[in-house]
Amino acid sequence: MGFADHIDGVRALQGESSLERFWRLLDGGRGDELPGYSILTRGFVATGRPLDQLPRQASLKEEGRQFLMTPGLTEHVGAGALDLYLACKQISLKDWAGTDADLRILLRAELPDPGQDPAAKALYAEAWRGLWRLVNLFQGVRGFHVELAGLDTLSPPDMSVGTGPTDADTEAWLEARALCDDLFHPLIDALIAAEVPGPDRFGDDLLVEGRVVGMMEFGWEGAGVAIAETPCEGGSWQLILFDPKSDPIGETVTRTIQTLQEMNT
Repeated sequence: MGFADHIDGVRALQGESSLERFWRLLDGGRGDELPGYSILTRGFVATGRPLDQLPRQASLKEEGRQFLMTPGLTEHVGAGALDLYLACKQISLKDWAGTDADLRILLRAELPDPGQDPAAKALYAEAWRGLWRLVNLFQGVRGFHVELAGLDTLSPPDMSVGTGPTDADTEAWLEARALCDDLFHPLIDALIAAEVPGPDRFGDDLLVEGRVVGMMEFGWEGAGVAIAETPCEGGSWQLILFDPKSDPIGETVTRTIQTLQEMNT
């Protein structure tokens, strides 16, 4: 079927670790992945099934349902707390490696309560690892969207020609990961998954009347919003406080999205 030249690329997408993928992103190694993404996604979908016959589809947000129904073919793979819904158009096999413009991939996660029981904590940790493994795998696809149960995430991406996550957003989040303490990486990954625009300020001093009173981790200058670990009063930034050792990531993502929306209106 003419896919022999792409076997190694597809296998790399499937088997690459999160760390390996991160380094490849830093090295700019993404331009050769389009055929692999397209073949892998279309292989999962195959002839597809109606969306209303897929497992747990009733839990999808209406925007997510419409997003998936646009191309025509839909399919589902999932395990435990994770549901991966894939959609694409029905096109000739010979064209599979040539385009990703019609691909839609929606990852829905309903994470279990970690509780205090060791078994429950282990189940929660396994779900989180699975979530970010899939985020790392599919974040290079323009039509990738994430829904986290109980969390107000952004709308699915606009799939009009020329739109979608920008290179500037990608570079900004990579810079945030490189400059911030490792403890903040799970929050950064969650913000990426929620499709929050990339920040443009990193590690700036927080000033009150010319005096340094603290430091942000990263922020959005236009909105005047920043993530910080410790509070400070009287500054010009709207701070979203996050203690990586104790604060829930989901709640922080929700506060960030809401605050950015409020400050940008």
